[in-house]
Amino acid sequence: MATPQSTGTLAVGETIRAVWDSGLYTERHAGLGIYWLDDNTIVVSADNGPKPVTAEQFRTAETWLYLWRLGEKPRPYGPNPHVAGTNYHCAARGELTYYQNVVDRNTGASSRTLWRGPPGGEREVASRKGRAPGEAIRPITVERTNCEFHSDPAMTGRLYTTDADHQFYLDFGKDPLLARVGAVPAEPIILMRADGSARVELPISNASVSPGATHFHTFDSVFYLLNSNVLASPINFFETWRNNDCWPIWRVDPRTAKTERLCIPFGPWSGAMHGGGATSIALAPTRAGLFFSTYPLKAQEEHGFYQLRDGSVSRILSSYVTSSSVSPNGCRIAFVHIPNDDALRADSPVSSSIVAIDVCSPDI
Repeated sequence: MATPQSTGTLAVGETIRAVWDSGLYTERHAGLGIYWLDDNTIVVSADNGPKPVTAEQFRTAETWLYLWRLGEKPRPYGPNPHVAGTNYHCAARGELTYYQNVVDRNTGASSRTLWRGPPGGEREVASRKGRAPGEAIRPITVERTNCEFHSDPAMTGRLYTTDADHQFYLDFGKDPLLARVGAVPAEPIILMRADGSARVELPISNASVSPGATHFHTFDSVFYLLNSNVLASPINFFETWRNNDCWPIWRVDPRTAKTERLCIPFGPWSGAMHGGGATSIALAPTRAGLFFSTYPLKAQEEHGFYQLRDGSVSRILSSYVTSSSVSPNGCRIAFVHIPNDDALRADSPVSSSIVAIDVCSPDI
């Protein structure tokens, strides 16, 4: 394991075995793409300098693509890191994907080109245009296992997602978002093979989960499903959580259809102890157990990074944690670490940072 670099705000303790601080700052906290090239290397876009605090610094700030090997200083990546960092980029299974602008020597015309391959060995590939019929949801997930879009015309009109090797589908039906607010009847989620065979109705309603928050993980080859948005209207999910003392997470093994229901008990992490308005939940399943972060909009003091163990919840970090991403081996979590409310203020020099932690014991 590389020597940990202390962030000054994250302590190495019983749960966190090592900490690496990239020193990279980003304004784009929500939905930030943090990708694991392998278990030791992260690809991410971030500002090319410290946090801007003046109008001039904001005007001149650029977002660059960085390659960060844990234990080393992140380095700008690509012939033009700014173009690569502001357009679509991804990394998975040892390969990067990013855009570059290429200028024709004869005409001077510039064209956007897509490049893919291992570091230093990227080649130009065909760039897709538009959304293909039957294209699968690209999950907003804590682990990005594949950079390719997936299209299956047989699934046109359905909301579905797939595992990293496209062997199995989870079919959420036509209107799971409307089902979640009671506007249309709920349907069971269907697990099936990619060819449409071996269909199994799971004991999970499409009204109970957010399709875009479905997680597939290569380290244990299972899906994790949950409703990642806790709202007070039009259905008061806070009251449901309080009454049931359970915010459900389902763990589905696609090979056997075995479905396990896990529960986050009701507590301060719900964001409802002071009235609640909306809370987002992000999962980080690992070999060392299930971690999750919550981001309550009206109860900032209840945000944090938590561990669920044997039905009990413990807070690992009281700071904001967003955009979590788990390494392929299931031992490391990278995320945007926001130490306090001052870091969210544009005029404050207090900065967020992209951080990685190890949660596995040395013998794993």
